[in-house]
Amino acid sequence: MLLQFRNLIVGVFFIYLSIIGLIGCYTQPGTPEGLNKISYRHHLGKATSFGFQEVTRQIFSKYGYAVDRFDNRSVYLTVESNWKLRQPTSNELINGFTEAKTQIIITANLERSATSKFTADLFSCNMKIKNLVNNGQDWIEFYNSPELKSSMAKIANDIKDEFLLTMRQF
Repeated sequence: MLLQFRNLIVGVFFIYLSIIGLIGCYTQPGTPEGLNKISYRHHLGKATSFGFQEVTRQIFSKYGYAVDRFDNRSVYLTVESNWKLRQPTSNELINGFTEAKTQIIITANLERSATSKFTADLFSCNMKIKNLVNNGQDWIEFYNSPELKSSMAKIANDIKDEFLLTMRQF
Protein backbone atom coordinates (compact mmCIF):
# COMPACT_ATOMS: atom_id res chain seq x y z
CA MET A 1 0.00 0.00 0.00
CA LEU A 2 2.77 2.43 0.92
CA LEU A 3 4.61 1.57 -2.31
CA GLN A 4 1.49 2.34 -4.41
CA PHE A 5 1.03 5.67 -2.62
CA ARG A 6 4.68 6.58 -3.26
CA ASN A 7 4.33 5.68 -6.97
CA LEU A 8 1.19 7.82 -7.19
CA ILE A 9 2.98 10.81 -5.59
CA VAL A 10 5.98 10.42 -7.94
CA GLY A 11 3.66 10.18 -10.98
CA VAL A 12 1.71 13.28 -10.00
CA PHE A 13 4.98 15.14 -9.38
CA PHE A 14 6.29 14.31 -12.89
CA ILE A 15 2.99 15.32 -14.49
CA TYR A 16 3.14 18.59 -12.56
CA LEU A 17 6.73 19.25 -13.74
CA SER A 18 5.74 18.46 -17.33
CA ILE A 19 2.85 20.91 -17.25
CA ILE A 20 5.01 23.65 -15.68
CA GLY A 21 7.69 23.01 -18.30
CA LEU A 22 5.17 23.31 -21.17
CA ILE A 23 3.69 26.51 -19.76
CA GLY A 24 7.18 28.00 -19.43
CA CYS A 25 7.95 27.26 -23.10
CA TYR A 26 4.73 28.77 -24.40
CA THR A 27 4.88 32.04 -26.35
CA GLN A 28 1.92 33.83 -27.75
CA PRO A 29 1.91 33.53 -31.57
CA GLY A 30 0.82 37.14 -32.16
CA THR A 31 3.77 38.63 -30.26
CA PRO A 32 6.29 39.93 -32.80
CA GLU A 33 8.93 41.35 -30.50
CA GLY A 34 11.67 38.84 -29.69
CA LEU A 35 11.52 36.26 -32.43
CA ASN A 36 10.81 38.54 -35.37
CA LYS A 37 13.46 41.05 -34.34
CA ILE A 38 16.10 38.36 -34.75
CA SER A 39 15.02 37.76 -38.34
CA TYR A 40 16.10 41.31 -39.19
CA ARG A 41 19.74 40.41 -38.68
CA HIS A 42 21.91 39.06 -41.47
CA HIS A 43 25.43 37.70 -41.62
CA LEU A 44 27.07 39.31 -44.65
CA GLY A 45 30.33 37.40 -44.85
CA LYS A 46 33.86 38.75 -44.80
CA ALA A 47 35.30 41.97 -46.17
CA THR A 48 38.40 44.12 -45.96
CA SER A 49 38.19 47.53 -44.33
CA PHE A 50 38.26 49.23 -47.73
CA GLY A 51 35.67 46.85 -49.22
CA PHE A 52 33.42 47.30 -46.21
CA GLN A 53 33.40 51.08 -46.59
CA GLU A 54 32.98 51.15 -50.36
CA VAL A 55 30.35 48.44 -50.65
CA THR A 56 28.15 49.78 -47.87
CA ARG A 57 28.30 53.29 -49.34
CA GLN A 58 27.35 51.99 -52.82
CA ILE A 59 24.52 49.74 -51.65
CA PHE A 60 23.13 52.40 -49.30
CA SER A 61 23.04 54.82 -52.22
CA LYS A 62 21.40 52.23 -54.50
CA TYR A 63 18.51 51.79 -52.05
CA GLY A 64 18.06 55.43 -51.08
CA TYR A 65 19.98 55.41 -47.80
CA ALA A 66 22.90 57.64 -46.87
CA VAL A 67 25.72 57.04 -44.41
CA ASP A 68 24.88 58.90 -41.22
CA ARG A 69 27.78 57.72 -39.08
CA PHE A 70 30.94 55.76 -39.74
CA ASP A 71 33.12 54.47 -36.91
CA ASN A 72 36.52 53.09 -37.87
CA ARG A 73 38.54 51.41 -35.14
CA SER A 74 41.34 48.93 -35.41
CA VAL A 75 39.26 45.85 -34.57
CA TYR A 76 35.71 47.13 -35.14
CA LEU A 77 33.93 49.02 -37.93
CA THR A 78 30.37 50.38 -37.91
CA VAL A 79 28.30 52.09 -40.57
CA GLU A 80 24.87 53.48 -39.67
CA SER A 81 22.48 54.74 -42.29
CA ASN A 82 20.22 57.70 -41.86
CA TRP A 83 16.61 56.99 -40.91
CA LYS A 84 14.81 56.54 -44.21
CA LEU A 85 11.15 57.53 -44.23
CA ARG A 86 9.20 55.08 -46.36
CA GLN A 87 5.68 54.04 -47.18
CA PRO A 88 4.28 51.61 -44.60
CA THR A 89 4.00 48.03 -45.81
CA SER A 90 0.55 46.49 -46.17
CA ASN A 91 1.02 44.61 -42.90
CA GLU A 92 1.97 47.83 -41.11
CA LEU A 93 -1.10 49.58 -42.55
CA ILE A 94 -3.35 46.72 -41.44
CA ASN A 95 -1.99 47.18 -37.90
CA GLY A 96 -2.97 50.86 -37.98
CA PHE A 97 0.42 52.49 -38.52
CA THR A 98 0.49 55.67 -40.60
CA GLU A 99 4.23 56.25 -41.06
CA ALA A 100 7.35 54.11 -41.16
CA LYS A 101 11.09 54.60 -41.12
CA THR A 102 14.01 52.21 -41.27
CA GLN A 103 17.69 52.35 -40.36
CA ILE A 104 20.43 49.92 -41.39
CA ILE A 105 23.42 49.27 -39.15
CA ILE A 106 26.33 47.23 -40.46
CA THR A 107 29.09 46.12 -38.11
CA ALA A 108 32.38 44.41 -38.83
CA ASN A 109 34.61 42.66 -36.30
CA LEU A 110 38.22 41.82 -37.01
CA GLU A 111 38.67 38.14 -37.74
CA ARG A 112 40.63 36.62 -34.87
CA SER A 113 41.76 33.74 -37.08
CA ALA A 114 43.53 36.17 -39.43
CA THR A 115 47.14 35.32 -38.72
CA SER A 116 49.00 36.11 -41.89
CA LYS A 117 49.89 39.62 -43.00
CA PHE A 118 47.61 39.16 -46.03
CA THR A 119 44.49 38.53 -43.90
CA ALA A 120 45.16 40.97 -41.07
CA ASP A 121 42.56 43.37 -42.53
CA LEU A 122 39.75 40.81 -42.75
CA PHE A 123 36.46 41.57 -40.99
CA SER A 124 33.35 39.46 -40.32
CA CYS A 125 30.31 41.59 -41.20
CA ASN A 126 26.72 41.64 -39.94
CA MET A 127 23.66 43.75 -40.73
CA LYS A 128 20.95 44.79 -38.29
CA ILE A 129 17.73 46.60 -39.15
CA LYS A 130 15.83 49.02 -36.94
CA ASN A 131 12.25 49.63 -37.94
CA LEU A 132 9.98 52.25 -36.39
CA VAL A 133 6.32 52.86 -37.18
CA ASN A 134 4.03 55.65 -36.07
CA ASN A 135 0.60 54.93 -34.63
CA GLY A 136 -0.45 58.58 -34.80
CA GLN A 137 1.10 59.46 -31.44
CA ASP A 138 4.40 57.66 -30.94
CA TRP A 139 7.16 55.94 -32.89
CA ILE A 140 7.40 52.29 -31.83
CA GLU A 141 9.49 49.33 -32.93
CA PHE A 142 7.62 46.90 -35.17
CA TYR A 143 9.14 43.79 -36.76
CA ASN A 144 6.15 41.78 -37.91
CA SER A 145 6.24 42.72 -41.60
CA PRO A 146 7.06 40.03 -44.17
CA GLU A 147 7.31 42.66 -46.93
CA LEU A 148 9.94 44.65 -45.05
CA LYS A 149 11.81 41.49 -44.12
CA SER A 150 11.93 40.53 -47.80
CA SER A 151 13.19 43.93 -48.95
CA MET A 152 15.87 43.97 -46.24
CA ALA A 153 16.94 40.45 -47.20
CA LYS A 154 17.44 41.73 -50.77
CA ILE A 155 19.70 44.52 -49.51
CA ALA A 156 21.63 42.00 -47.38
CA ASN A 157 22.07 39.68 -50.36
CA ASP A 158 23.32 42.53 -52.55
CA ILE A 159 25.89 43.45 -49.90
CA LYS A 160 26.95 39.79 -49.56
CA ASP A 161 27.42 39.52 -53.32
CA GLU A 162 29.47 42.71 -53.47
CA PHE A 163 31.65 41.59 -50.55
CA LEU A 164 32.33 38.35 -52.42
CA LEU A 165 33.24 40.25 -55.58
CA THR A 166 35.63 42.59 -53.80
CA MET A 167 37.25 39.67 -51.96
CA ARG A 168 37.88 37.87 -55.29
CA GLN A 169 39.75 40.88 -56.60
CA PHE A 170 42.48 40.42 -53.96
